[in-house]
Formats: sequence, C-alpha cells, structure tokens
Amino acid sequence: MPLVPTAVLPPIKSVSSTPIQQLYDALKYLKMVYNPPVRGSRRLGSQVSREQVEIASIASDAFERAYALKWLNAILAFGSDIAGIEEDELATLINDVAAMVAILAGTASAGTFSRQFVFDCQKLPVPCPVSVTIFDTSLDNADYGSVGAQTWGGACVLSEWICREPKKFGFVTKKPLRVLELGAGTGLVSLTLAKMLSKHKGDHAEVEIVATDYYPAVLDNLRRNIHINSDSASGSNVKVTFLDWSAINTSSSTLDPLLQQPFDLVFGADVIYEAQHAKWIKDCLEQLLSKPDPFVRKSHAESAFHLIIPLRKTHATESATVEDVFKPADDASDCTRGEIDLVIKDQETILCEEEVVYSYFKIGWSDAR
Repeated sequence: MPLVPTAVLPPIKSVSSTPIQQLYDALKYLKMVYNPPVRGSRRLGSQVSREQVEIASIASDAFERAYALKWLNAILAFGSDIAGIEEDELATLINDVAAMVAILAGTASAGTFSRQFVFDCQKLPVPCPVSVTIFDTSLDNADYGSVGAQTWGGACVLSEWICREPKKFGFVTKKPLRVLELGAGTGLVSLTLAKMLSKHKGDHAEVEIVATDYYPAVLDNLRRNIHINSDSASGSNVKVTFLDWSAINTSSSTLDPLLQQPFDLVFGADVIYEAQHAKWIKDCLEQLLSKPDPFVRKSHAESAFHLIIPLRKTHATESATVEDVFKPADDASDCTRGEIDLVIKDQETILCEEEVVYSYFKIGWSDAR
C-alpha cells in the first residue's frame, strides 16, 4: 500500500543535510502521487488497480498535500545550503521542485514535466505493458500552439485502445504499412504504436510511422519525446515532419519527402477544435491516404483514418463538422458510379472517467463501383 507524504518525505528540519539522491527519490514519489493524470483518459470498463485507487486517495488528502508543499518550499528556501550539492545539480533540483510546487498549487504554469503512460497489450499470448515517457510543457496563453505541447485525453484513450485491440486498427497484417499521425502534439499515439508493434513481432511486416504537427515549439518537443523513448529500437522508428493542413492543396508538390508516398493508416486525436479543421483534414487525406486498387474488390489491409475527438460543449459546432464533411458510408447520393469519396465507415461513442465523452470515427474510401 502506498504511504502518505508525512511518512515518506525526509523531515523538513533535516532537508539541508539529506543526501541528494534521497531528495530526488522523494521528488519521484511526489510525482507519482501528484502529477495529475490526463483528464478523461481512461475508458469506463478499463481495469484500475487497487494501488491507483489508493494513490488517488492520498492525492485528495488536503493535509498531506499541504505538508508536501511545505516540504518542497523548504528545499527552495535552503537552496545552495543543501549539503554536497553541485551547481548543476542544484539548478536541476530547483527546477524540478518548482514544477512540483506549481502542480500542487493547481496552476497551469508548471513548466516542463514528464509523465509515464503504461498500456497493456492484452491480445498478445502473454500480456505485455507498453511504457512511454512524455514531456509536457505548460500552457502559454500568448502562444496558441502551446496546446500541442500538452498531452490530451483523446491521445490517451486512442493509445490504450490500439494496444488492447490492434486488429481493429489494421495492425495484424503481413503487408508493410506506412502510418501517419496528424496533429501529433507530444507524440503519445505515434510512440505507443511504435512500442506496441515492437511487441507484436512476427504479426506484422515493416511499419514506418510519421508524426506531424504545425508549430515549431511543438515539433521541437515532439522530437525530444521521440529521443527520450529511443532507448528501444521502436522509438527511433518514429519520424517527424512539419505539415500545414490548410496549405495541402497548394503545396503538395513541395511536401517533405516523408509525405510523398501515400499512407495506409492515419490517426488523429483531439485535432478538431476549429470549424475549418475537418475540411482541412479531408484535404490532407485526399492527398495522403492510400486509395484502393480499382482491380481489387477488398484489399487485405484497408486504408483508413482513425479519429477520436472529445464531445466538449465548448466545441460542439466544431465536432459536428466531422459529420458534415464526411458523410456516412451508405449515403452515396453525392457519388456517381466509378467515383470514390471519403466517408464514415464506423462511429462509436466512448464514455470515460469523470463523465468525459468522446466520438470515434473510422473514415475511409467509399466503394461506388
């Protein structure tokens, strides 16, 4: 059973004489308890361990939270008086402590901090966890693009679902696959895919994953996350490039070489938050999603775009644009024989913890033959 901060943290009065490694261990413990989970990131019905319930109980204890804050502020107060600490170590320690203070204080200015996501690959003969470390950065109201440097619930839900049901998303095939993520943000989905596929050895052929985004700061953070997960061969399989959805029709001839060949599978999580986004994404898919072979009635691996978006009241109009832009598969009124269009082939509503609701869409090419 996890212990409370008052039982784990070194005494406040002896912080200045506590070995540096012990201070780091204490910070690691506080991150486990108080680094807030991404809201609405677990589907109802997913297993929650007893330890997770106990940690959540500790995190909600006002007295223990207040004590943890007092302990952290003591480290900031002692600073360079901490015994045996080098200048570089002190700077790192103070940065980590300040980030935890901001988290505990409930602010959005927590700086850069890491999260660890663990998903189970339950379809393997022996359940095997996929672990991904992600760095998030703080929200900056002056920088619209900063939202992409944070991990949002849709990416967590999609990552978990892919690990649990890889076949649903087209990952049990001997055919080489090219996979694209639109609006990759921190890269959780792409990195989870890479690590999940590395555990399904023998079930698939070579897979190339390309993660894309628009804002330079987001792309920099995305590359950083790929680098820190590249201790295994899977992390290095994810490649990064810039993509401007709004200019895809005018710049297709100058796209990065990584985007010159069509993709079998495309993923998007939490990427519809302005009215024009669905239309721009359709333009991207028309250029980048592999079209069916007209001489083959049904290919072994059907190309598809898997999209998950939250049903937020604040973005109800934007969410509805998906169904306006992509028609249902059985609505062929706008297609003449021999033409194909991008249509909704599957749609589900996903209920998550904290009463968060998502819509999942599988979008692919229609068959108008």
